[in-house]
Amino acid sequence: LWTLLWGLFAPAAWAGDGVSLAREGRCGAAVPLLEERLSAAEASEPLVEERALLGRCRLRLGNYPEAAADLEAALAGRPGDADLQLDLAIARFSMDDWEAARVALEAAEAAGTDRAELPLYQGLLELQASRTAGAASLLAQARGLGGDGVEPVASYYEGVAHSRENPEAARAAFERVVRDWPGSEWSAAAEKALAGLDEGDKLASWGTLVLGAEHDDNAVLRGRGVQLPEEIAGESDERLSWTVHAGREWWIDGPWRLASAVTYQGNEHDTLSDFDVHYPSVSIWLDRTLDSRWTARLLGEASYAWVGDDPFLWSQRLATSLARVSDSGGTTQLQLEFYRDNFLYSSESVPDVDSVGACPVRTSPCSPAGIDEATDRNRDGVGWQIGIEHAQPFLGDGIETRVRVGWHDFSARGTEYSFDGPEIRATAHFQLPAQIGRLPLGFLSDWTLGVAGAFFHRSFRHPTTFPDPIDRLTVTHLQNGVGYSLRGTDRTENEILTEVSIGRSLTERVKLELRWRYQRNRSSADVFDFE
Repeated sequence: LWTLLWGLFAPAAWAGDGVSLAREGRCGAAVPLLEERLSAAEASEPLVEERALLGRCRLRLGNYPEAAADLEAALAGRPGDADLQLDLAIARFSMDDWEAARVALEAAEAAGTDRAELPLYQGLLELQASRTAGAASLLAQARGLGGDGVEPVASYYEGVAHSRENPEAARAAFERVVRDWPGSEWSAAAEKALAGLDEGDKLASWGTLVLGAEHDDNAVLRGRGVQLPEEIAGESDERLSWTVHAGREWWIDGPWRLASAVTYQGNEHDTLSDFDVHYPSVSIWLDRTLDSRWTARLLGEASYAWVGDDPFLWSQRLATSLARVSDSGGTTQLQLEFYRDNFLYSSESVPDVDSVGACPVRTSPCSPAGIDEATDRNRDGVGWQIGIEHAQPFLGDGIETRVRVGWHDFSARGTEYSFDGPEIRATAHFQLPAQIGRLPLGFLSDWTLGVAGAFFHRSFRHPTTFPDPIDRLTVTHLQNGVGYSLRGTDRTENEILTEVSIGRSLTERVKLELRWRYQRNRSSADVFDFE
C-alpha cells in the first residue's frame, strides 16, 4: 500500500517542490526534481512552466547548451514569451553563437520585453563586433534601467567600449565599478583597466642599436659578365654594419598620438671603401585610434644616403595605413605610399656610331645612333605602392608569421628605370621546443628560428640601354670598332630574397643573432643580373 501511494502522489510533490525551489532561485536542488518530473510526464503533457524553469536554472548554473534546448522547447509552447526569448538569447551569447543570440534578441525586443538585459546583451554584441560607439550607448541604457542582473557588467563593458575613443568616460565607468563593487572580480578587472588607461596616457620613448659583422660574396652587386674596373680587386668583402633607431611620442590627446623617430643605417667595408653606405632618415607620424580594433596612421619620412664619400640619394615618402586587430591577436594592415627619389649622381653618355656604323674611337665601345645614356639612365622619379599585410601568432607566441602582398609603380625621368609589378613577402619565427620527439634540444630550446622569403617581379616600360651580353661586347665589338646593338624587348626582372636566422636573448635587452641571406636578381639585362 505504501509503495502504491508513493507512486501515485510523489511525482506531484516533487514537481511542486521543483517549481517552488526554482522560483526561489535554489536551482541546484530544483534541477534534479524538475528533470524527474519532465521524464515521468506523458508525451501529451507539455509542462511548459517546468521546462522554462529548468532552462533558466541551467542557464544560471552555466549549462548553456542544455539551457538553450530547454528554453527552445518552452518557446514552442509559448512562442510569444518575450522573457523566454531574452533568456534564450543570453544562453546563445554565452555559447559564443553571436548570430543566434542576435536573432533571439530581436525577437525579444519585438515581443516587448522591458528587462535591462536586452540593451545589455545588445551592447555586448555591438562590442564583440567592434562597434564601440553603439555598444557604449546601449550599455549606458542598460545601466540606467538598473537591476542586479546588469551591474557591474554594464558599467565595466561601458568602460571597455569607451577606452579608445573617450578615455575620460572610460575612467568614470571603471571608477564606478571600483567604488560600488569593492572586493569583487569586476572591481579587480576595473582597477587593472584604470592602470592601463594611466599607462596609455604616458608619453613613450624608445631606442635600439644593432651592430653586426658581415661577409658578402658580391658586395658590388656585380652583374653577369660585367668586368670589374682595375681599381676594384674583387667583388667579395667583409664589413661592419650598424643600425641606430630612436623615437619618441610628443603628444597624446584621447585617440590621437604624435610621434617621430630618427634612424641611421650604415656600413664600413674592409677594402671596398667606395661602397660604404651612410643612410640617415627622419620620420614623423600621427595615429588615430578609431575604436577598440581599428587604428589609422599618416606618416612622412625623409632620408639621405651617401655611398663612399659621395651623395647618392635624397628621398621623401608619405604613407597612410589602416590597421585592425582581430580576436585571435592577429593584425591586418592596409597600406598606401607615395614617394619621390632624387639620385644625386649623373650618368655619362656613350659615343654613338658614325654614319657608316663605326665607332669614333675604334678602341672604345659605342652605342646605336640616337641613344642618349645620360638622359635615359636618369633614375630620378616618383612612385607609389599599395599593399596588405597580416601578422598572426600561433600557439601563444611560439610561432609568429607575417605575410605581405603588394603592388609597386615607379615612373623615372629616363627610360631605363620606370617599372611596375607585384611583390610577395613572408616571414615566420619559431620558438624552438625543449625537445623534438624524444630528442632533447638542450640549450637550443632558448633560441628562435626565423625564415623569410620575398619575390618581386618588375616589368620595365622600355628596353635597356645597356649592351647585352657584356662579354660578347668586349670580344666582338671592341676588336672590330663597330657599334654594339641593343635588345628591342622591354627589360624584365624577377628578384628572390631568402633569409634564415637563429637568435637568442642574452639578457632582457640584449639579443644575439646569426643570419644567412641570399639574393638573386634574374634580369633580361646582364648588367642587372646578379646574385
